Amino acid sequence: MPELPEVETIRRTLEPKIIGRRIESAEVFYPHIIKYPPVIEFIIGVEGGLIKKLRRRGKYLIIDLDNGFSMLISFRMTGQLLYMDENFLIPCDKHTHIVFKLNSGAQLRFRDVRKFGSISLIKTSEIENAKEILKLGYEPFSNEITKDKLYQFLKSKNGKIKQVLMNQSFICGIGNIYSDEILFYAGIHPERITSSLSFDEVCTLHDGIVKVLSEAIEYNGTSIRDYVDGEGEKGGYQHRLKVYGRKEKKCARCDSVIACTKIGGRTAHFCPHCQK
Repeated sequence: MPELPEVETIRRTLEPKIIGRRIESAEVFYPHIIKYPPVIEFIIGVEGGLIKKLRRRGKYLIIDLDNGFSMLISFRMTGQLLYMDENFLIPCDKHTHIVFKLNSGAQLRFRDVRKFGSISLIKTSEIENAKEILKLGYEPFSNEITKDKLYQFLKSKNGKIKQVLMNQSFICGIGNIYSDEILFYAGIHPERITSSLSFDEVCTLHDGIVKVLSEAIEYNGTSIRDYVDGEGEKGGYQHRLKVYGRKEKKCARCDSVIACTKIGGRTAHFCPHCQK
């Protein structure tokens, strides 16, 4: 599932390709991908729109058009947004559900094997009040989420730290992969109760959030299953993972074996020696 680094990489790879391009037409092959408005209204709303800006909010990608509307894109488990150059167009496969034809002759295709992703069309002036956006908490790189604020928040909670990190209503963009990697960086066991963390531990955790996510963006995200960037290329951070997906392999810091457990229905990977 694309988390913050993957969505940010998609944004960065698509931006130079499609900014300033006009959507000449939109074909929807699987109507359920359009969350709202109705499909016909969606098509009318995007056709003729010039792509002005691409931005990210948590795990959502937002594409602003010059006609006062924005597309809000959720990739969920297997969604992909792919740029197809006009000189290298290939036939759409059965997993391609929307095709935006651009005035350059290129195409922007939304592809989703499991069909959990969605695209909505919302007035740009109302995007921050969309229910999906209103539910989101702080951006991990925001100056608003200071070490002190993070400490105070965690002290007020009694949840397991992995679940709290993945709670999009507090910090948005962190999912199963990066919560494991951040906690390994910080040396914190994923089942630790948040109120038990010391200020020094929270400071290290804060550093880990910024460092791990920044490094993952630098390596264009993590490709384990379906994720590719806007040009169809895989990321490289999967080769730098320290714990996620490494059950029964040796820890990168010590000779212990990486363990895993279920927390809130999600698998947590950790080093039982390095993380307390």
